[in-house]
Amino acid sequence: MEWKEVIKPWTDAVEQWERRITTKYIFPGDEQAIGRYNQDIKGNQDYELQLNLPPHPFAGNPYAPIWVINLNPGYNEEADKEDFENPDGDGWKWSIAQLKGEISCNYYLRLPDLGSKKKGACNWWKKYLVSQNICNGNIEIADKFFSLDYFPYHSKKYKDPGKNFESTKLFKKIINWGIEREVLFLFMRNKKKFVSMFKDEIEQKKIKIMYALSQASWISYGNLCTPEQYCRTERDKEKNIKENKPFIESFLNR
Repeated sequence: MEWKEVIKPWTDAVEQWERRITTKYIFPGDEQAIGRYNQDIKGNQDYELQLNLPPHPFAGNPYAPIWVINLNPGYNEEADKEDFENPDGDGWKWSIAQLKGEISCNYYLRLPDLGSKKKGACNWWKKYLVSQNICNGNIEIADKFFSLDYFPYHSKKYKDPGKNFESTKLFKKIINWGIEREVLFLFMRNKKKFVSMFKDEIEQKKIKIMYALSQASWISYGNLCTPEQYCRTERDKEKNIKENKPFIESFLNR
């Protein structure tokens, strides 16, 4: 199965939005779950879903050998409002192109010329991936990474959405496609959640995974570990680097 077939529900969603000329971008079937979610947050703006921005379930090239798994895309009002809320903005066009499966449109990970603008997500990737010791500033190595978010809606802070969102059910289908391709998954946040979600695959060793050692999202040799290494402390960073470098490079060289 090719990528466009896997994400066809997202492509169908874009077609619905375009037909309705909507200003609220909701994955079909998520409407009731969003209503319950809004009741739960009780007006807390930190957890408010920014439905005026297209959802952001993934970024980059899905045929990349390493997938970075995060919880949700976050929201920086100063950085995101102008570019991602405006249908004429590069970020908005990029988001729609990604949802249509146009994988050549690698906006976040390719770090466009920021100029005077502050694009939060682009700066995030520059700080946590490109500048770290795996890439050493080499953007071509960053192209080997794909980003996948569990909950696709923008919000300042993450709140677990529960089990009733159709969009999060599609997340597991996408993960299974990655498992078939034998990619390396980096679980950067909420290790417990993802380990529970893929318990059988992990126990049967059908999935290749690494965790972040700390809550910081550094995508670096020292901050990543295999399940066997997870009990180690910061003092074992050098040992992790020595062991992990050839393991990670085996995927980068694919």
